[in-house]
Amino acid sequence: MSVERPIPEKTRSDQTRASNPRNSAWVAANAGSGKTHVLAQRVIRLLLNGNRPSRILCLTFTKAAAANMSERVFRTLAHWSTLSDADLSEAIAATGEPRPERPDELARARILFARALETPGGLKMLTIHAFCERLLHIAPFEANVPASFCVLEDARRDALLDQARRDVLTAAQTDTALSSAIARITDEIGGVFDKFFKSALEKRALFRALNSDKAERDLRAALGSEPGDTVDAVTKAIVTEGLSPDEWLAFADFMATGGANDQKRARALRDAYEQWRSNDLDAAVQSLASVYMKKTDGAPAVLLTKALANARPDILEALAADQMRVLALWDRLAAARIAERTMALSVVVNAIQDRYERLKATLQCVDFDDMIDRTLNLLSRSSSAWLLRKLDDGIDHILLDEAQDTSAAQWEIIERISADFFVGEGQARRPRTIFAVGDEKQSIFSFQGAQPDLFSAKRRDLARRIREAEACFEPVELHLSFRSAPGVLDAVDKVFATPERSRGLYAGDEHVPTVHEAWKRDLPSIIELWDVKAAQDREPSRNWKLPLDYRDETDPAVASARRIAGVIAKWLKEGEVVGTGLQARPVQAGDIMILVRRRDAFFEAMIRALKEKGVPTGGSDRLQLAQHIAVMDLLAIARAALLPEDDLNLATVLKTPLFGLSDEDLLILAPRREGALIDELKASSVLAYQAACSKLDLLSQMAEVLTPFDFFARMLGPMRGRKAILARLGPEAGDVLDELLNLALAHESGAAPSLQAFITEIESSSGTIKRDLDSSEGQVRVMTVHAAKGLEAKIVFLPDVCSTPTTRLDLPIFAVDGGASGPLPVWSPRKEQDCAQFSSLRDARKDANLAEYRRLLYVALTRAEERVYIAGHRGKLEMSGESWRAMIEQALAGDMTEAPAHWADDESVLRL
Repeated sequence: MSVERPIPEKTRSDQTRASNPRNSAWVAANAGSGKTHVLAQRVIRLLLNGNRPSRILCLTFTKAAAANMSERVFRTLAHWSTLSDADLSEAIAATGEPRPERPDELARARILFARALETPGGLKMLTIHAFCERLLHIAPFEANVPASFCVLEDARRDALLDQARRDVLTAAQTDTALSSAIARITDEIGGVFDKFFKSALEKRALFRALNSDKAERDLRAALGSEPGDTVDAVTKAIVTEGLSPDEWLAFADFMATGGANDQKRARALRDAYEQWRSNDLDAAVQSLASVYMKKTDGAPAVLLTKALANARPDILEALAADQMRVLALWDRLAAARIAERTMALSVVVNAIQDRYERLKATLQCVDFDDMIDRTLNLLSRSSSAWLLRKLDDGIDHILLDEAQDTSAAQWEIIERISADFFVGEGQARRPRTIFAVGDEKQSIFSFQGAQPDLFSAKRRDLARRIREAEACFEPVELHLSFRSAPGVLDAVDKVFATPERSRGLYAGDEHVPTVHEAWKRDLPSIIELWDVKAAQDREPSRNWKLPLDYRDETDPAVASARRIAGVIAKWLKEGEVVGTGLQARPVQAGDIMILVRRRDAFFEAMIRALKEKGVPTGGSDRLQLAQHIAVMDLLAIARAALLPEDDLNLATVLKTPLFGLSDEDLLILAPRREGALIDELKASSVLAYQAACSKLDLLSQMAEVLTPFDFFARMLGPMRGRKAILARLGPEAGDVLDELLNLALAHESGAAPSLQAFITEIESSSGTIKRDLDSSEGQVRVMTVHAAKGLEAKIVFLPDVCSTPTTRLDLPIFAVDGGASGPLPVWSPRKEQDCAQFSSLRDARKDANLAEYRRLLYVALTRAEERVYIAGHRGKLEMSGESWRAMIEQALAGDMTEAPAHWADDESVLRL
């Protein structure tokens, strides 16, 4: 039985309209609806219509997407070059172009492959950053970048930022202003200094605008401060402009005759009086606040009990008037504190940024943010038209992939490039088009600047520009999914069927239900809801030998991970069947994807559980370089080469894969020694110890004369260190070793390289390595939903469904409209310190996080072709009604039936 069917005529028509090279088009494409196919078809049709390859610009979100699109286009064109005339004519007609009638038309189509390959510059299928890099290399002087600049990858960028931060902290010892700013910030953030500044530096572009007195005034105005409001001025106004201190004492005496709450307020007023007398106005303000405001939410407090209020209504009236005055000033005080706190933070962030810029200039490097900023500045000049002409004689057609994840700055670059597409000579000279495809339901990269509202706004702007030019604009929607089974798509539509569950999927407040149609209409599906593993009350472990973050088998995350791993291992062993009819076959590890929201304790437990069960897995899709065991081993070896007398480090080194000694070997060698471990090693006649000593001597000689790159390259190559490490740690370690060598090579381009300096640089860095698990064939993929964007699998597990986003984990730095100064940063570390304006920003962030949380669920569900298994684990707190688990239960549980569990005969699951 076939699970596929002919493509419906409407879908073919929509694809043809979208790929029509004569019209501009905006395509809203559901997950799995074949947008890459449409993109490739449009490029091919542009070439068929005689457009030069160099005048076509395709912009994609990732390098992998660019490579995929390029491969599709060239594969099709290469295939065409070998077809007969009849078959080629049929293939051209299938794209939507008229069937060729003359031999020369077929001949032109047949040589498109060679033409695309031989054109200088070729087809430009690039990420937006790669395109910017090209432009900057064409005009480095005008863009104010080094002529032969290099691009900093993420790990190297993070290392430079860490170095800049350390340099600024050192400089603060002799810089009073910088030292005061750091002290002001440290008072608020406590012991999370490194983590805080790593997050703050991600928003460093915002802080660049906060560099003048005018910007500071605009910031204060945006927060609701009045001219002249400072913390000291507003504090003084609260204490001195209302009731007099003598009145505080008189009212306190009266309150002391009342009940317990009255007496508590009386003590607070007396405290305020004493604090005023000692000129401690900050403390006096806090005492007055405890009288006038509720501690929980800052709302107006009850001033007098009923008996006292009835006895002296005049005192109640006076207190009420002063309460209103203090509440109004309290918000201004909060705003002033936020402004001063933000200004202190800007001093430090901008100092780090300045140092970072100098480090980049020394290395002649730019980072990804620089490429966007410098390109935008370059294109914003009135004289930039020549630049685009110099770029392979101009651009006539722009194709934009993943439009929903394009940031505002990236959109501005695209608009600058296409500024004359539909006006004046630019329009009259030759047909020019813009094509964009995306899905606002899949906008999940807000942390990279993506704004889902921009998708709809830019569609409207583009439509207006094109129609004003009397050109043709085609809005197209693609609903047919070529990926998922009907049951999976029906489940998706049900999950997002209500306004509450679909809020945030589309721009605007109006509820728009999702609509999906399956091409594989006969493909069976399974949606299963497993019970949630919850934390149980138990005695804390008293085993002092265990790590503080150790999680045993009863931990909900560990238990859930082990259950999933056990089920997968059972399927692989017993040959669980996926597919149907002639396409049915036993499940393979590569058919399975496990998606999480965060790389947390469950993420690590899941990978560990799969390995324990012998299930092939590609490991983590992100690796912390300095924390990876392979890097820790190599750095320990380097330290031992420099200082073999460090006994603890040497003992660690001897157990690494390069040396291969065991605990038993060390117990024979070390406990009874009288001197250093290295001396005991040299004195031993045991062959294994002598071999280790010889290796260490060689490494010490290498450390004296070789650069860091040569040192590690020889250790991993001729000394067979790579082979030993991969044999013990698996292929995942290969990516880490390669990145370490890259960083060692980059280290040598800076100041005088040294092995000790490189060790320090790596150990203090926070860089991560991104691994491409899409190429991990034959292995279970464990990754975040963000990393899975664009990927698919026959079976998808969703085990991280009980938690919801929380602003508690966010860095509370927001952008506020600073009027003429543009967006400005504001920072309030705790909710109770917010002013009204900041509180509204915090609420907006919470709503935005929940909206993206729901879009993440849409992306997660639509990765699946046949099956979705919803597991889950939680702590002692109950799940939120807004969690993925709650959303799925509300939508699907009523249609599900009980079925035997995969892991135990006496347990059950809900199955659809």
